Amino acid sequence: MSEFSNVGKELLVDQYEEHKEAAQTHLENGREHEAAKSYLKAAEASESIAEYEQDEVLQQKRLDLSRKMRRAASDLVENPGGDEDVPGSVETQTTGVQGSEGLEFDKPVPGKSFEDLAGMTGLKDTFHRKIIQPLEHPEIYKSLDIGVVNGFILYGPPGTGKTHSAECLAGELGFNFFTAGSAELTSSLVGETPELIHQLFSEAISAQPSLVFVDELDDVVPDRGDAANSSHGYVQSVNQFLKELTRIQDEDVIFLGATNRIGSVDEAVKGSHRVQELIEVPLPDAEARKELFQHFLNRRSIASTVDLERLVEASQGFSAADIETVCMEAARHAADRALEQGIEVEEVEVTKTDLEKVLSCQ
Repeated sequence: MSEFSNVGKELLVDQYEEHKEAAQTHLENGREHEAAKSYLKAAEASESIAEYEQDEVLQQKRLDLSRKMRRAASDLVENPGGDEDVPGSVETQTTGVQGSEGLEFDKPVPGKSFEDLAGMTGLKDTFHRKIIQPLEHPEIYKSLDIGVVNGFILYGPPGTGKTHSAECLAGELGFNFFTAGSAELTSSLVGETPELIHQLFSEAISAQPSLVFVDELDDVVPDRGDAANSSHGYVQSVNQFLKELTRIQDEDVIFLGATNRIGSVDEAVKGSHRVQELIEVPLPDAEARKELFQHFLNRRSIASTVDLERLVEASQGFSAADIETVCMEAARHAADRALEQGIEVEEVEVTKTDLEKVLSCQ
């Protein structure tokens, strides 16, 4: 794309944002007719931006967004003052609503279990005590007026295994797995984010027992105490999320959120009775790193010269994802060597040199 094309696209993006924000402002102040006009202008800008997109997926997203804007404008014109028919209005949503065309949150029950959750002994113990044991021995816990904890937030640096933990928990429980992040749940259309949040939890309730995993929680329910997140749209999203967490209290549904920035999650979400546990998932310590190396290397043939303790020492500050990458790349070095030297399959193995070569590049 030429420099002039880039400038043209940037101007259109600015126009789109300007018209979209104007539509939201008009709508919040009860000026439906003016909001409809702004939505149409935003739709036209989005269609023009699509012409500049070289990636077909991005182009289609721009066109889909334009169609939604036009539909929003049409509904406002046909139903002035009728908030119940405005796309994204959450007051009249019912279980099973399809808030976004073709969007599905459900996934197959993960083919994982706690055996796959290496280096996270403390987290496994918490899940066992707060979820699994109360489910397996309900009579004991009921006699003591103790229920299943069904609201958790995992927080910590990227790559520490928060998403993997959720998959392992769902697999261990045999629960249906519903997952979404900010890309699936946040929308530039006024009111659509609350609708998507409602859809996610409604589908999970319909398919219970289920586990709802929301990644990038700080983007989905950002702290309203921050002036940048104090708009009506953010307030709506957080309020809807709180409603859904309340709704699952008497259902066989577990909520698990994850964030790299716990301080940016709205206080009402992380400080309410609906989320009973905030669990830090830090970078693995030496013992956890050793367990992680064992877990990832045991899947492969390794040379007797591989020194596990040396690997642990050399990987200080690594995340679980980093350690998995080291083992994977070392295995690739072994495969390259086997192909270059014509080594027989049964003699292929990951060596100390393969691992050290990868570690030196980290």
